[in-house]
Amino acid sequence: MTKYALRESALDLLTRIGEQGGFSHVLLDREISKQRLSRQDGGLLTEIVYGTLQHRDLIDFYIQPYIGKQKKIKPWVRWLLYMSVYQMIFLERVPDHAIIHEAVEISKKRGHKGISSFMNGVLRNVQRKGVQSLDKIDDPLKGLAIETSHPEWLVNRWVDQYGYDTTKAMCEANNHHLPISVRVQKLRISREKAMERLREDGYKVEESVFSPQGFIVAEGAILSHPLFTDGYLTVQDQSSMLVAEMMDLDSDLTVLDACSAPGGKTTHIAEKMSNQGEVLAYDLHEKKGKAGQQKGGTTATNIDYSKSG
Repeated sequence: MTKYALRESALDLLTRIGEQGGFSHVLLDREISKQRLSRQDGGLLTEIVYGTLQHRDLIDFYIQPYIGKQKKIKPWVRWLLYMSVYQMIFLERVPDHAIIHEAVEISKKRGHKGISSFMNGVLRNVQRKGVQSLDKIDDPLKGLAIETSHPEWLVNRWVDQYGYDTTKAMCEANNHHLPISVRVQKLRISREKAMERLREDGYKVEESVFSPQGFIVAEGAILSHPLFTDGYLTVQDQSSMLVAEMMDLDSDLTVLDACSAPGGKTTHIAEKMSNQGEVLAYDLHEKKGKAGQQKGGTTATNIDYSKSG
């Protein structure tokens, strides 16, 4: 995939996530599988999407002096600005001139000359003049919220409960890049065989201490590996794996998951029941739960998805 096409994919994903409430990891995983991206391209797409989402509030603060009080910026234009500025500030390996050029070309393709001129002007200003300092923010709690891109109401609540120093440490920890953790579809492959194959392919992996189905991918673009794209693995946080591990499950149970999307815990429960019994999965968005199961490639058939409310 060309870098231009890759950034168009990133923009499409960010717009869907930001404006339509799509699950970032479901959409990203689907795009990587659909495009059959290389490890390098899959890694760059993942970095742009997650990085932009992670630092959105900070980037918005940075570009405010250059966009003024314009309220009619189209969503895709704003997301293109966000992802371009993210790359300029946080991705040193990508030259600014290449980022700006591709953003302007995307603007020309999707909009009119006024939009491409606006895009070029804002990004050139960021390149030449830099970004405004956070020191301009008088309220320290608001400054912390913007710097770490956390909701201000949440920062205020945490400060009331834990104090400023602990809150600052929590916000900063949330922005640290952590290695991806995955869960094997045990109905299809064992953890040992999956880890062995990945090591043979040059990946650095280690067992999870929280789940016998889980392991950590410390090095390597797992989202583009056939074990993932063919549905043998699903991305799941280790803390999320604990839910099924702590349940006393057997094949005769009927389990209710009242908030099931995007489906990671639901499919984990179904797998631990050896595809027997029944899992009743409810969520406000029925399709998201089903999409999570399809995305993960689970072969579990004992799941009944329904819309709650």
